[in-house]
Amino acid sequence: MTTSKRRQNKNWQLDWAGRHGTAWGTVNACLTVVSVAVVGRYVQGWWPIRETPMLLFAAALTVLAVVAVLGRAAVRKTGTPGATVFYQVCCMVGAGIWVMFMYAADQWTWRSVISGVAALAFAAIVAGVLAGLASDDPPPADDEKKEEEVPARPTVGPDGNPDETLPKRNALAIEWEERLNRLCDVPKGSTVQVPNVELWPKGNGYTVEAVMPAVGGLSWKTVNQAADSLANDLDLDEGCRLNVEMGPSRRVALIEVMTQSTLGEDQPYGDDYSPLSIYDPLPGAVRDDGTEIGPELRSKCMLLVGETGSGKTNAGNVIGVGVARCRDALLWDIDFTAGLYLNLLAAFMAGKAKQPAVDWAAWDEHEALLMTRAAMRGHRARKSGYLELMREVDDDKIPVSAEVPEVVIRADEIKRITGAPSEYPELKQHLSDIIFEGRAAAFREVLLGLRATADIVDTGIQAQCGVIAVTRAKSDAEYAWAFGWHSGATVEGAPHPGCGFISLESGAKPIPEKWRRLRPKQLMEVGMAVDGIQPQMDELTRLALDGRNPDGTPMQGLLPGDLDCYSTRWERFRDRFGGDHPSQPGLPTPPADDVESNAAQGVRSEGDELPTPPAGPVVSQAQALSDLAATMATLQEAVAKAKAEHGEDANLPPYDPQLHADFDAILEAEGFGTDVDWGDPDNWATLVESAPQPDDEDKLLNLIRDAGPTGARPRDLLNQLKEQHGIVTSRDTLHTRLRALRDAGKVHNREHGRWKLETN
Repeated sequence: MTTSKRRQNKNWQLDWAGRHGTAWGTVNACLTVVSVAVVGRYVQGWWPIRETPMLLFAAALTVLAVVAVLGRAAVRKTGTPGATVFYQVCCMVGAGIWVMFMYAADQWTWRSVISGVAALAFAAIVAGVLAGLASDDPPPADDEKKEEEVPARPTVGPDGNPDETLPKRNALAIEWEERLNRLCDVPKGSTVQVPNVELWPKGNGYTVEAVMPAVGGLSWKTVNQAADSLANDLDLDEGCRLNVEMGPSRRVALIEVMTQSTLGEDQPYGDDYSPLSIYDPLPGAVRDDGTEIGPELRSKCMLLVGETGSGKTNAGNVIGVGVARCRDALLWDIDFTAGLYLNLLAAFMAGKAKQPAVDWAAWDEHEALLMTRAAMRGHRARKSGYLELMREVDDDKIPVSAEVPEVVIRADEIKRITGAPSEYPELKQHLSDIIFEGRAAAFREVLLGLRATADIVDTGIQAQCGVIAVTRAKSDAEYAWAFGWHSGATVEGAPHPGCGFISLESGAKPIPEKWRRLRPKQLMEVGMAVDGIQPQMDELTRLALDGRNPDGTPMQGLLPGDLDCYSTRWERFRDRFGGDHPSQPGLPTPPADDVESNAAQGVRSEGDELPTPPAGPVVSQAQALSDLAATMATLQEAVAKAKAEHGEDANLPPYDPQLHADFDAILEAEGFGTDVDWGDPDNWATLVESAPQPDDEDKLLNLIRDAGPTGARPRDLLNQLKEQHGIVTSRDTLHTRLRALRDAGKVHNREHGRWKLETN
């Protein structure tokens, strides 16, 4: 303690800034003046003060003032601080001389009093006039003066028509300027500008755009540091939040203020089981502002933690259903209690679905080891077997498609597997290796546990999970173990059942959300709805999973049970759980009348559009038509060769008018022209030229055009594409398309990151 005080004394400095209060400023001035007068009283012996004319005294005060101004000019030229201090010293010395002169007089006459008061008044006027010139702060430049000016509030909307929300927005802007200047330590003489306040479409909040002044190193982080004070000043309700993000520049802060949270509302999953893509965020969670969010699992693994009764199992079911709905992904489950997958497999076990919603299920350590060893062989076979495919798309990751699907391994109650100590160390090592090595080969994991502590999930495994979600925690420490101690996730931020926080990127700030509620009956419905939608495992990976080389020969070093473990997985499942299963290797096949195709049951409504398939082995329409044309050309050559060899009476299939009519109807339904006889082989080569082209670009441009001069935010474009056109895509995909339109000269985002149509 003593050492600390001594160090503080060594660093003590005299403050010449003169920032006194009213009382102390008066006391200091009086003491200084009296001190000068007392000193002068004792120098009368060599300076006859009483004989000094008052005019000479006034001249001395004027000289002091002029010296102060000249000193200020020198300071400005050299850049050395101290003009204000010099000016104050001159004023105090002058006042002390005046007191000394008046004190030295033996007798006061009217003449001496009048001359003394006149000299004092003259000195005060000179000091007051020259006070501004003695300031250390340089005068603001013209551009800085303009920057400090608050822009005039708009009176009409961007289109020139009256806007009913303008009075409210302008009132909020004025209110926020006062609040920010008061709570963010803005230097005196500068001001925060709020050029725009945007009301949220659902009426549950607004976004404030604040521009910090260009003084004192202020930035958006200054506002972020005062976020708690701002929220307290607003007196927000429970569950509402205030979030600060950086705008287009470091001095621009975007303040999101939620005035009404949706976390307390029921959020059912609904009956939309339409196809998805693993490239896009999986739906199933709702932010506190009412927008849909979800994890993207193509390149990321996910850790989902929550205590018993917090809604973790429901959240795990939502993720599993999202993967099962994907046309380019397969779901594998590890759950020693079988709670995750039995409901999803109910339709398959009852013979109501041809293909199971879960591609592989492990109910004990032996089956889990068969699965994870197969996954190790599979992802390593893909890395070497699909090198040419990765070169074609110029990516170090295999492009996922229905032909080469991703495998998502979902593991529940991971404490026994990944905890310390682990009951299944070999299984833990396999899961760790898949997380570290399986990204390029499209093998990802979703892990479910009680909490994000080292005794439940290994810290190395947690660090590799790009998506982390925590369902309703009982203390802030539960969130801190998952997101860090300064993440901002608190119990007050998600106070309702089924709520929690989710971080969608490594290190990203967690977002308050609520998982949609899935009923057990719905899981069986999903198992029926996705029948016929899910992909089949590609041949190269299937052989590796079965422990076989590409030529079909067994691999070296297989353990007992590894050979053909993938092809015989449902035989083992039947032995464990029973049930009648549709056509799978080694299982009985029920009559065709008992199995109905469920691909069209509640899957998509008329007019819905499916997500755009990713580049790679997902065959585009043009490519498919090109392949069809090539096949038709081969058939034409075969027909011509047969006729040349056997004449016109060759034994060829008879012409079927009904078959040709059905073919024309299919092409017409897909948007091809009806003025061409597609039954004529000579017209098959024109299929590619007549293929309809997608109009997603026009829809995106129309949405940007509708946004008007204010421009459109990417988040709004995502919501509008989904709500108005049924197009579900990811933020990354949208940004890629927007940048392509910008490079083509059609749009720009030069003003605060909002996308607008290019005018030139």
